[in-house]
Amino acid sequence: MKTLITSPFTPVSSNIHSHRAAQAAIYAEQISVENGGLVHLDRTGNIHDDINSFDSIYVYHGNDWFGSLNLFGGMKNYGNIDNLIRFSKIDKTKKVYSLWIDHPKYSEMLKPRLDGDIHPDWHLVDWENLKKLEDTAITVKEIEVVNRVVADAQLDAFVQDWATRLAAGPPIALAQTKRLLNNSANVTLEEALDDEGAAQTINFGTKDTVEAMTAFIEKRDPRFTGR
Repeated sequence: MKTLITSPFTPVSSNIHSHRAAQAAIYAEQISVENGGLVHLDRTGNIHDDINSFDSIYVYHGNDWFGSLNLFGGMKNYGNIDNLIRFSKIDKTKKVYSLWIDHPKYSEMLKPRLDGDIHPDWHLVDWENLKKLEDTAITVKEIEVVNRVVADAQLDAFVQDWATRLAAGPPIALAQTKRLLNNSANVTLEEALDDEGAAQTINFGTKDTVEAMTAFIEKRDPRFTGR
């Protein structure tokens, strides 16, 4: 089964260090594990003519999507109009999934803007098919993740080793990392960066940070105390 992750408006950056590209890459890995097949992540920022060659299409809307739609260049000079045209022509037999949120009603947001000075290619969008796609897309809010597979005979030893390494880690830093990850889908990028800054301020004020740097200099394992 051929699977694609794409975005019709906000390009998935080719820079893996960007939050949008990194999150899309995580989704691709999770879906690949769950479905047992390769997932194509289109990080060119473009939807290509072969979109209907894929059996399943996962639509990624970006971390900072909260019901608004910014078209840089406006309805006259919008640079990604070709993407939406191709996206609107996805065959109705394809399985379309909306990642994390219900598929936004792009057609309802855009059609009222079609009056006035617009790019002529907006009329090439298949508005009827786009609306059907939005109405029938399956929302995927949770993806089961498997990050290790071991033989039955190795399971106990593997779990013991993993638990030992986690228990030896810095408790404050680990707790804050878990909190940030659990909350990441519920906040905007700006809020996430503020939360990370606050966590870093706390971490760098702990004795465990001093211990980590000292252990590195002395080339020994750190001994964290949770203080």
